[in-house]
Amino acid sequence: MLSRLDAIRALDLPLDAGAHIHPNRLRLMAREGAQITPQHFRDLEAERRYALLMASLLDRAESLTDEILDLHDRILLNMNRQSRHRQETQVLASQDT
Repeated sequence: MLSRLDAIRALDLPLDAGAHIHPNRLRLMAREGAQITPQHFRDLEAERRYALLMASLLDRAESLTDEILDLHDRILLNMNRQSRHRQETQVLASQDT
């Protein structure tokens, strides 16, 4: 996931590229761009092709960032659970002695 996000960030896209477009319209464009095959992209006029590619990349970067943050949260929760279990085990062991 991180390598994919790094690859998109390496393109050095302007972060405010979709700022002037309504979020719902941007999502529609991203969805359309994700469904189009490379062969069909060639048939599109240049402005439309780049707009769909930009919307798709921005949407994918956002999705990857969300996935990475969710994974981070799950890892921290798991570590917290393990730590709490370890501490409870130590407390019980010390009470037995």
